[in-house]
Amino acid sequence: MTAGAVAVELGSTRFRAVAAAVTRQGIQVVRTLAIEVPETLDRSDVAAEGAWIGKVLAEAEFKSNRCVVALPREDAVLKRIVHPTGEPDEIADMTRIALERDLPFEGESAIIDFVVLEASENSTTVLAAALPSSALQRTYDRMRQAGLKIQAVSLRAFGAAAVVEGVSAETD
Repeated sequence: MTAGAVAVELGSTRFRAVAAAVTRQGIQVVRTLAIEVPETLDRSDVAAEGAWIGKVLAEAEFKSNRCVVALPREDAVLKRIVHPTGEPDEIADMTRIALERDLPFEGESAIIDFVVLEASENSTTVLAAALPSSALQRTYDRMRQAGLKIQAVSLRAFGAAAVVEGVSAETD
């Protein structure tokens, strides 16, 4: 496998992939792919989806088996939360409790993450994201069937940026 990574996105009607690699000139997009998902593909069969993805990438001569997966935005919940504390040790628990109240799915099995947007002595603002663990497990199973190793999972809008960030880390 060549150095670099692939960002993949399986939408409801299209599959997209971008391969990027580190070169002497910087990060280079090596290959792109956008293809219609066949109507005959059983979208409820994770193994079939994964096998199809692996076949399509191999036919398009994508070489890396490391990938960043861009999940559909509708799979996740995003919320900006302001916490009344500047204590970093309290933020994770406070974020989980605040976000679980508003989830349209079971909060106990949710995967929750956040990034700090602003912090002061008396408050911390975070951007929190929650995803049902079942959606993440299906993603891992699908990519395993495709022969890909997930390096990161991101929301659709952030997938391309994540692959560039991951590939650029190789140069550091």
